[in-house]
Parts: sequence; structure tokens; C-alpha cells
Amino acid sequence: MPISADSLAMQLRDKPLPLVRLAAVLWAKGKKDEAQAACLHALEVGADQPEVVMLARDLLARDVPKWHFAIVRDQVRNDAYEAALKRAVGPESHVMEIGTGSGILSMMAARAGAGRVTTFEMNPMVADAARRIIARNGHDDRITLVAKKSSDALVGEDVDGRADILVQEIISNDLLGEAVLPAIEDATKRLLKPGARMIPAVVAAQVALIDDEDAGHRRMDTVSGFDLSDFNHLGVPFYRMSSDRKGLSLRSEPVELMRFDLQSGGPFPSSRTTATLTANGGRVTGIVQWLKMDMDDKGDLIYENRPGAGVRSCWAVRIFPLDQPRDLAPGTTVRIGAQHDRNTIMIWCDGVDAAAATTATATATAVA
Repeated sequence: MPISADSLAMQLRDKPLPLVRLAAVLWAKGKKDEAQAACLHALEVGADQPEVVMLARDLLARDVPKWHFAIVRDQVRNDAYEAALKRAVGPESHVMEIGTGSGILSMMAARAGAGRVTTFEMNPMVADAARRIIARNGHDDRITLVAKKSSDALVGEDVDGRADILVQEIISNDLLGEAVLPAIEDATKRLLKPGARMIPAVVAAQVALIDDEDAGHRRMDTVSGFDLSDFNHLGVPFYRMSSDRKGLSLRSEPVELMRFDLQSGGPFPSSRTTATLTANGGRVTGIVQWLKMDMDDKGDLIYENRPGAGVRSCWAVRIFPLDQPRDLAPGTTVRIGAQHDRNTIMIWCDGVDAAAATTATATATAVA
């Protein structure tokens, strides 16, 4: 009779290296929960064995987004969230968080004096780590971690009553990629008190013209004597860069492209919009988009990752290239269009004032 995975795992409980190898087999067969449990136990009993630690951590990290590590190192972001929480919470506050991550925002709420905090994390490995972090820092008496999506939670079963403050940081480089709009709509209907405070209160997509000095490296042209340009339409229509990347120069003043009043609770239907950017002169290779957050709608707690020297951010900026770079005289207008489908924002160039624009002689830009 074949030995079950559970039975084999029990036999290997005191043999961390064979156990972590079993975990790799379980993972390959799609049994992630069993694999993760085996890895965690292997780490406990084999903490002094480097091979065990390396193999177990490799498996455990596979379903954990790497941006968790960048987020907590963004001190400007951390300070903006904590300032907003300090303004909002009091001893009677019930704070709800969507997306626990490391637990830092929930612990900030508790440290600010919130009476209780409920936080949701759908990734089981992240939830397990956050639970241990919260206990290690002495806040498990006021923070309840629910290891599921907020949209699957029930008041009275997973949550002890509706909350009066919602804090979340499920905001992606394009604002919408982590399903923030549906999460806000659902929480407003089922999990929050009427008029609950949202942190952040408003998020907006800012855009400007940009020159990326390395834009030409993102395009297939002539290589080894062959014209490969027909391959360019297979590339994605935008690429990401760090906000402090050298070689990025804004070529216009920014314009607010889209704005989402999260404090309203929604609904947030898909939409289209247009905007006009006015060049301040020089080469333009594309349109850059970044995010701007008003933490509590008072106008003095703003987080923004506008591209520039020394602007360190856990969020990247997105660049939508023109078909080819252009030298634009000051005052040249560039019309852009945009749409969002509640999941992402897409941006395109609708036209340039041809009378004032000349094609650059530099290498053409491209899609990433």
C-alpha cells in the first residue's frame, strides 16, 4: 500500500533534510499547504543546518511577493501612514486593515492608541509571519489577524463588529493592480460603519512628458545586419523604472490624469479620460505616470513618487513610450488618452502639435 504524504511527513519529522526534500515534491504536485507546513517544521528542527535553511526558505518565498521587503524600507511612506493614523484613532477606535503584509500598519494603529485592530491577509505564509511579528512586538492583545481575503470575511464570525477606520496599502504602481477599488467597495458595504475614515483618502495618477536617455535600448532595430523591428509590437506597451533612476528628465509640468476618492467608498466604475501636456522643451521619449496619495483628505499629508533625484520610493513609475522620440519646442501640446478597467490604467498618445514638433535624430524609443 502506498505511503501517504502525511504519513511520510510524520516519519521524517526529526529528519529536516529529507523532510524539506519531501516538501519540494509536494510543491511540485500542487500541494502547497502541505509543502509549506513541512518547510516550517524543517526550519524548526534543522535551524542549524544551512542546506535545510536554504532549501526551505527557497520554497517558502515562492508565493511571497518581493515588494513586501521594499515597502517597509520606504520611511517616507511609513511616516505618512503613521501620521494619518495618529490623527484618526482613539481609544474607542476599531481599525480595519486590508492586506496585513508584515503587520507594520496594524502595529502603528495599535501604537497610536486604537482600541482594537482587525487585519486581513490572504497569503497563508505572510499571515503566519505577520502573526508572529505582531506577538513579538507585544501587540497581539489588540490586533486580530484573519487569514483570508477581506471580501470573504463575515461580520460576527471573522470580525467582531464593523470598523470606523480603514487603512490599506493594496496600491500598485498604477494604483489599481491589487484590486483596491473592489476591496474598498466591498468593505464599505459590509465591514465598515457609515462614514468610516479611509487611509489614504484619495489616490491619483499623475502624468508628465519624460525623456529617458536609455529608451533606445528597449527596442529591436537592426541587429547583426537583420531588421528585427517587426518584433516590437510583441512587447508590453509600458515599462517600469525606479523614481530616482538616473537619466530620467521631466519635459512638462505634471497633470492629474485620474483621481479616486476612496473616502466616498465607491462605486468606482471603469472610465476613460483625456489630458493635455505642455512641453517645456527638449527631447521627449514617452509619458510617465506616478502616484499621489492624500492620506486623510486634509491636504497636508501627501505621499508622491514624482520622478527626481533622491526620490526613493517603494513604488515604481511607469513609462509609456512614444513610437519615436521627438524634440518638442516649449509650448508644444501633447494630447493623451487613458482608460481604467478597475484593474489597471492604460495611457496612450493621441497626438502632438505637428507644427511645433520635429522628429528627433536619436535612436527611437520602444516598448519594454
